[in-house]
Amino acid sequence: MEVTTTPTTDRPASSPPIEENNAANELASDFNTFLKLLSTQLKNQDPLNPLDSNDFAVQLATFSGVEQQVQSNEYLKSLSDSLTGGALTQISGWIGREALVAAPAQFSGTALSIRPAIETGTSAASLEVRDSQGSVVDAIPLNLDGEDVQWTGIDSNGAPYPHGSYTFHVVAENNSAALPETQAAVFARVTEARVEQGTTKVVLSGGVAIPTAEVLSLRE
Repeated sequence: MEVTTTPTTDRPASSPPIEENNAANELASDFNTFLKLLSTQLKNQDPLNPLDSNDFAVQLATFSGVEQQVQSNEYLKSLSDSLTGGALTQISGWIGREALVAAPAQFSGTALSIRPAIETGTSAASLEVRDSQGSVVDAIPLNLDGEDVQWTGIDSNGAPYPHGSYTFHVVAENNSAALPETQAAVFARVTEARVEQGTTKVVLSGGVAIPTAEVLSLRE
C-alpha cells in the first residue's frame, strides 16, 4: 500500500511557532548588542579610572548568561524539530487505514462500522444516530454482547440519509433505570497526519482532526 501525506496549506509541521522564532531572534540580537557595548566600553574606558572589577565581573556574568540562553534555545529548537519529525514519520503508516475514534463520522453513502460500549449490568440498549444539528434521525436496538454494528444510512422507507456528519450514542438502562449516555466509537479512514501546536493529530475523512492519543485502534 502506497502511503502519502496529503499536502496542507498550514505551516510545515516541523516549523516552530512564529512567536518562538521572534523571541529567539530578539534574544540573539540582545546578545550581539551586549557584546558590542562591552567591547566598546573596554576600548574607551579611562586608563586613570578603569571599570570597577566588581562591575566588570557582573557584566561578564551577564554576558555568559545571555550566551548560555541563546545556546539553550537553539538546542531546544533542534530537539523539538527532531521529535516532531519523528512523530510524523511514525504515524505516516496510519494514512489510508481506518481508525476507531469516538468522534463524528462522515457518511457519504457507504455503511459505517460502529463499536458501542455496553456497560456491565445493562438490561437494554439502543444506538441513536444524530445528525450535525443533534437531532435523532435513527435508532437501532443493540445486542448486549458489544459486537460492531453496521449503519447502512438507509431509513425505514428505503431512502438514504443525506450525506454529512453523524454521531452515534448508546442509550441504555438497567432494569428500567437509565444509565449514563455514552458516545459510541466509529471507524473512519485516516487521510492526513499533522502537528498542531505541538500535538500530533490524524485527520479523518470529513476533515475531523483527532489527537493520536484518542485513537482506540487501527485496521486495514
